[in-house]
Amino acid sequence: MTAYATVGDLTAAWRSLTTDEEGVAEALLNRASRVLRTQIPEVDDRIESGDLDPLLVADVVCEMVRRAFTTRVAGAESATTTVGQVSQAVTYANPQSNLYLTKAEKALLSPTRGRRAFSISMLPAC
Repeated sequence: MTAYATVGDLTAAWRSLTTDEEGVAEALLNRASRVLRTQIPEVDDRIESGDLDPLLVADVVCEMVRRAFTTRVAGAESATTTVGQVSQAVTYANPQSNLYLTKAEKALLSPTRGRRAFSISMLPAC
């Protein structure tokens, strides 16, 4: 199966990549597409039926890869350094560079977006 986004999509949405980074990005785009297909199995059918914009799916895949890529490059979410009595603390954001969908992205791609289930009791109130 093909990836939902290309390296060109990623660089257009984010930044230019080195030749080495392009190879990593391509692998991550393929993995991110597989993750998305696993978590939202109906995505291909919805794209084919015209119910879901393929560019929106590409944007989400690029964002997944950007999050993982940023961790590979920067790594730290926050850092603290103290000189007196020597102290250092570093918190890593996504230290394994995992590919994941945020709750907002899942809602954006969800087939039930904007629809909510509800019930109304037809029994008389006592």
